[in-house]
Amino acid sequence: MNTVSNKAKFRNEIGKELLKIYGALFKDEPIHGVVKESNSPSFYKIMNSRKVQTYVFIPIFSNPAFWSRLAYQDYTNQIKWIIEGIQSLHLLAENIGIRLKHDRILRSSILN
Repeated sequence: MNTVSNKAKFRNEIGKELLKIYGALFKDEPIHGVVKESNSPSFYKIMNSRKVQTYVFIPIFSNPAFWSRLAYQDYTNQIKWIIEGIQSLHLLAENIGIRLKHDRILRSSILN
């Protein structure tokens, strides 16, 4: 297979992986793991090329739409996340979403 088709195949695989990741985040599901244990060769390749050992992605919602994500990547340690740690980060993300909503309401009341 030539280089162009290899790149196109890789981009397609990454696109599918990103759809899975954001699909989970849109459902308010945190994602975490150790890169070397990833079941996705494309995700592993990208994260490994950046020297990421461990990752966590926590969704942030505001007004109740998906706004962004809280992301943590560890470049030196392979952390096995415990549920309490994930729940704490999820609570932090919820508070960020509440603050965003509060700020939007405050700006709206000032402008009106």
